[in-house]
Amino acid sequence: MKRLDDNTYKAKKVSGNGFIDYYLWVSRFGEHYIQLHFNDFDTKSPGTFPECFFKITDHSNKSLSLDNICGVDKKLVKQTIRNVNTPTFLQAAINHYNDEVLSIIEK
Repeated sequence: MKRLDDNTYKAKKVSGNGFIDYYLWVSRFGEHYIQLHFNDFDTKSPGTFPECFFKITDHSNKSLSLDNICGVDKKLVKQTIRNVNTPTFLQAAINHYNDEVLSIIEK
């Protein structure tokens, strides 16, 4: 897997203030993945991110919860994620990707 570009994308959070920074990756098969990077809202507990890549097509158009978040690690081994922040942070990134980024990178 390689990074799609050098951009750091900023997705507005689904609820609350601030943004989630994320990177885009592409597999050798052309599949796009999101890697959550940074919660830019200054809080005492900004949340943590799993060291995973999330395949966008696996998580688009469905309600994300603790029961259905899976990613792959750097060795492409499937990981089930149970971090309480991940569903909403990933949803924000996917929404941003679908609404603002997809049309740009397809050109």
